Amino acid sequence: MPDYPHEAAHESLVNALVHRDYMIQGSEIHIDMYDDRLEIVSPGGMLDGKRIQDLSIDDVSSIRRNPVICDVFSRLKLMERRGSGLRKIIDQYPENISPSFRSTEQSFIVTLPNLNYGKVSAPNGDDIGAENSAEKILNVIAKEPKITQKNLAAKTGLSTRTVSREVKELRNSGVIRRIGSDRSGYWEIE
Repeated sequence: MPDYPHEAAHESLVNALVHRDYMIQGSEIHIDMYDDRLEIVSPGGMLDGKRIQDLSIDDVSSIRRNPVICDVFSRLKLMERRGSGLRKIIDQYPENISPSFRSTEQSFIVTLPNLNYGKVSAPNGDDIGAENSAEKILNVIAKEPKITQKNLAAKTGLSTRTVSREVKELRNSGVIRRIGSDRSGYWEIE
């Protein structure tokens, strides 16, 4: 299971790009990934000065700060025209987990919870939730021993940095080893 619903992450990023305040000098969009959440911080608060956390999401009117950018994204089919982005993000999550939205005068923050955070395997090895990073990597290597680290990242949904770190730990602990070169070799699970 992916850590974040694809549509929720996509919509959050598009909203950050099309609704940010480009007039704030030296500002940029921040995407911060933590174990339990993904935070996307966009320069510029709500256009009407209200705070999103004080409003019902269903009552938030869509005011376009950058109508030309919105139009371009809409024509590229990267967003819909009807201002349903926040509801769309919420609807991608199960009822017991919900993303949160916060705004200040200077920023708008979307927090997407990691769907796999805190899920563990039972002592008998049965999967109670999602696999940890090392398990994901080992499962892919077992099926595709010739896979590269870059492709491991794509197959597991992990970042290349995480794959590199996990592979190093698995190698150092003797769980896996590389036979041959990085390009034409293969992985062996001990």
